[in-house]
Amino acid sequence: MAEGEARSTKGSISLRQNRTERRRKNRRTRQIQATAALAVVVAGVVAGVVATEAGHKSSAAPSRFVPPQGKLAGGQIPEVAQSLCPLTDLPAPGGKVPARPALGVSIGNDPGALPQSGLDHADIVFEVPVEGGITRLIAIYQCSGDTQVGPVRSGRWIDAQIMSQFDHPAFAFAGGIAFDEQTIASAPLFDANFFTYGNAYFRTSNRVPPENLYLNTASIWALDHSRQPPAPIFTYSTAKPQGSPTQSVDIPFSGEEPISWHWDPTAGTWERYYNATPESDADGASVTATNVVIEEVSIQPTSYVEDANGATEIEPITTGSGPAWVLRNGEAIRGPWSRPPATDPALILDRQGKPIPLAPGRTWVEIVPNTVGVSFSS
Repeated sequence: MAEGEARSTKGSISLRQNRTERRRKNRRTRQIQATAALAVVVAGVVAGVVATEAGHKSSAAPSRFVPPQGKLAGGQIPEVAQSLCPLTDLPAPGGKVPARPALGVSIGNDPGALPQSGLDHADIVFEVPVEGGITRLIAIYQCSGDTQVGPVRSGRWIDAQIMSQFDHPAFAFAGGIAFDEQTIASAPLFDANFFTYGNAYFRTSNRVPPENLYLNTASIWALDHSRQPPAPIFTYSTAKPQGSPTQSVDIPFSGEEPISWHWDPTAGTWERYYNATPESDADGASVTATNVVIEEVSIQPTSYVEDANGATEIEPITTGSGPAWVLRNGEAIRGPWSRPPATDPALILDRQGKPIPLAPGRTWVEIVPNTVGVSFSS
């Protein structure tokens, strides 16, 4: 490399690091302000939670939580420990967090997409409603990757809202309607659209399009020259917060996609069920999670047609505030969530106004319309 090129490269890296640090400082300031504001209203939200608990079909008074967090008491973001993965709090491979950004992948979840590949290596998985009663998955990778992830499907408006909290991540998807592609392209992320970087994806011969498109996470990371890991979006602790004993939770997104999670005390994980059947990935392994976060959100209808049946896209609103649950260690903890801008993860507080910690491990975040009746069994 020529001296001028080397100087330019170092300058670019330094500038990118400075921008990243400024973003993190700004995020800390906004989170401290948001925590103070939320503390004022948390008593009212908690009162509403107590009043509405009777309306949920739960034999054990549940507790609530929301997605993205990564805040300590006072709203501060913990520094990324080099020996711990920022998105799971588990020991990093080789004792050091990989120097690469978070990578999100849009994965199909309609019946034709099952079983999926690569979910067991994701740090976090978001499930979001899209159109026609179906959901999509957004699998987030950082410490771990996989040689076959998919099937990769088209992008949606919600993808930009989810990915914006990960400190300029990469996002892999296969096109979409013009509005959604433009929304993703304008978000603070690396746009790894299949229709731009087709050589980074591959198709399998055992499925038919569009359910046969896959990727190797290494191929997408090779496109994005960023070396900056994300900040944690959750708070973690091995100490268990007090909740309500819960054996299973039903989330009926629709008649086509009823989802439930069942606690497995032997494995110490939540097992995912699809249509009342334990779900497995393409390798036959059970789909499980250490934590399950359920966030109730409002839904905004749109006129954008997304399929041949005329189903129109919906937009789940993940900023603002609302009720949620966190499931960990066989219990459900309930508390309000608050997420001011989409570039920040959500604050997740218990009834005393303190952050609800997750157990170190993989987390599934269920973004659920507030019109869906989530039910709990103890």
